[in-house]
Amino acid sequence: HGLFRKGGRANLTAGGVGGALATREFTGDNFTFAGLALANVPVTVSEAKSGAFVSRSLAGNLGAAVLGRFRITFDERARSLTLVPTADAHAPFRVDRSGVSLTQHGPDRIEVLAVAPGSPAATAGLRVGDAITAVNGETVAARQLGVFDVLPLLSGAKSLRLTVTRGALVVRVAIRS
Repeated sequence: HGLFRKGGRANLTAGGVGGALATREFTGDNFTFAGLALANVPVTVSEAKSGAFVSRSLAGNLGAAVLGRFRITFDERARSLTLVPTADAHAPFRVDRSGVSLTQHGPDRIEVLAVAPGSPAATAGLRVGDAITAVNGETVAARQLGVFDVLPLLSGAKSLRLTVTRGALVVRVAIRS
């Protein structure tokens, strides 16, 4: 739809229901939704050439980063939806500064789908295909960690210690965002 044509952060590959998806990340200056004006909204744009994310009628979707700023009430009888901003609706958006895209196919490991060149993840030595088995000393299986448990850690200013299996090797890396 031409909303974001140039720039943005290096192509990443995000995991989705249909598998890997080439994307580019931007920051929207301002966005108003349900009467709430939001600033510096993270925007991920698909670079797909075919499939579900290529449509003349669909420009995008609102994710949890925006919808999570509202208390949402569905009234089935009235066939209505009510959105009320939460107390922290104007809090800054979390932004992943690590440069890594993750997916998960089982309970004991989180797989690396992509690493942006020059990113903190690349500097730490993380590679596509690595399997993260522990985060900050806690195993993925024992803590029942999923991708959505790890993502908030990637947006902080603290370093993140990962134990990674790479084939038969066990490697320890630290990502400093």
